[in-house]
Amino acid sequence: MIKVSILIPCFNEEKHIAQALDSVLMQETSFNYEIIICDDYSSDKSVDVISRYSEKYNNIKLIQNSGNYGNAISFYNLISKAKGEYFCVLDGDDFYTIKDKLQRQVDFLDGDKALEYVAVCHDTLMFKNENKLKLLSSTVKDFSYDFFLEYSYLPYYHTSSYLYRNIFRETSVPESFKEDAMRGDNPRTFFILKHTRGKVKALSFCGSAYRFNRKGIWGKLDIKQKKNRNLKFLVFLKDYFATSKVEVKAFDKSIKKLQKNHTQSNSFQDLDELLDKLFRQTKRIAFNQRDYKFSSLYKSKTVDSFCESIGRITLNQMGHSPLKKEEKYNNTIAIFISALTQSGGGIFYEILDILNIYGDKVNKKIYFTDVEESSLDLFVKNKLATCQNLTVKFLIQKGVKRNLSNVFGELIKEKISKAYFYKGHNNIFLNSLNQSGIFEKNICVFSFDHGFSLGLDNTSYTTYITKRIVDYQVLSKYYSEKVIFIPCWNEDKRHGDQIPYNPSDKVVITACAAARYYKLENGHIDYIDLLIDSIKKTGGHHIHYGTIPD
Repeated sequence: MIKVSILIPCFNEEKHIAQALDSVLMQETSFNYEIIICDDYSSDKSVDVISRYSEKYNNIKLIQNSGNYGNAISFYNLISKAKGEYFCVLDGDDFYTIKDKLQRQVDFLDGDKALEYVAVCHDTLMFKNENKLKLLSSTVKDFSYDFFLEYSYLPYYHTSSYLYRNIFRETSVPESFKEDAMRGDNPRTFFILKHTRGKVKALSFCGSAYRFNRKGIWGKLDIKQKKNRNLKFLVFLKDYFATSKVEVKAFDKSIKKLQKNHTQSNSFQDLDELLDKLFRQTKRIAFNQRDYKFSSLYKSKTVDSFCESIGRITLNQMGHSPLKKEEKYNNTIAIFISALTQSGGGIFYEILDILNIYGDKVNKKIYFTDVEESSLDLFVKNKLATCQNLTVKFLIQKGVKRNLSNVFGELIKEKISKAYFYKGHNNIFLNSLNQSGIFEKNICVFSFDHGFSLGLDNTSYTTYITKRIVDYQVLSKYYSEKVIFIPCWNEDKRHGDQIPYNPSDKVVITACAAARYYKLENGHIDYIDLLIDSIKKTGGHHIHYGTIPD
């Protein structure tokens, strides 16, 4: 049974269609899907590229128009052949950016047992090149046809973000879909919402990229032309949909708004600006609420999907496919981390463990993403210098901006077999580096017991390593068979023979090992009161290992 039909209209997309197909084929799903491509009489070699894919993958089907009929008729031909319970549309020059985009959307619609929702969408990044991007999103995350009647507009989400219930499987596709004014996601969404009275749910993640094309149907228009096209579209929809006074009123109000206001021009951000903005937002999530930070462990699919999408856009611009596998990876491992100190949850000693495990027969690299060489802890620097076959690299150089494409270019050349990622709480740049097709294995070394954990929902991971049973149990719920358990201890942390503190068999001894007093600051529990109370009640002794105020 086919669960999802991915419909791809294509016209002269020889340069980009492979990226669109690769982004679909990289999807990790628990269901079957079909890819149907309609070529609209391309004059370039689009059909040759598609044919190579269809020969290799039996779920890809190509249909060809006998003339250049336009996007609307291509969609009509595609949806008429779609067998899936759900369908989505991906233009030939756009692509998906994360590997579970379709799975997340299908899970939502499958879980909607009341059939309340007829479509699901998400945020999209629009880009001109790897350094100019813009977020396509809305604050409205739940809407319906009644929403339009009340507010005279529908929130905008990009074509590549939508997954619809296929209401056309049981009936003929309306002939009106052949009209040019019915092309695009808005007419589809209007039609499905009106005829089902269902709703659309916008999920909070970024799952696709829209390539802004100056030669495209929309990109080649100036502001006035875009406004006129939108007006023509609204007038057509009014004539087609408005069968009651309330609908006529809503469309008239929408048309007046558009006549009065200008269509917004495309304002892109530099990649560095976008990464910096995301860094500041993540810093607030991770550190602003100190008492909340120490009360729980939390993560964000939204932040992780943005980082992964930014990295994927950069790699696609470089011509690197997520399906790419090197014929032979070098005998090299790499550890990616923002910074490193002797203290800090034992991560330094854990990294020494990893380096020592591989011995002197493997090349080893550590990439520091957020510190310059001069600021590295001297003890750490000296200790790392004793490791065999180890190269330490600093991605921050004085007076030089970090550049994703430059770093990716170096990593691709290295052909690293295993990459260990220590993401930290807010290291956006590091999270963007974690991508499929660069390393043979992408490994998350889970090291948190509190606060915001960045990068957990990056879909490029092949393995999650946990060191505590509780972490294994928690992460297994989300990432199932990818999670493994490896308890960790390092001899360097043992300071000679340990003599148990046991003054009397009748004395109760309490202890708090490797404790950080500051975790309970401003909380509901005062550590000192807890400590004194336990000693008073037991008449015993307490051993505290860790820092504590005078």
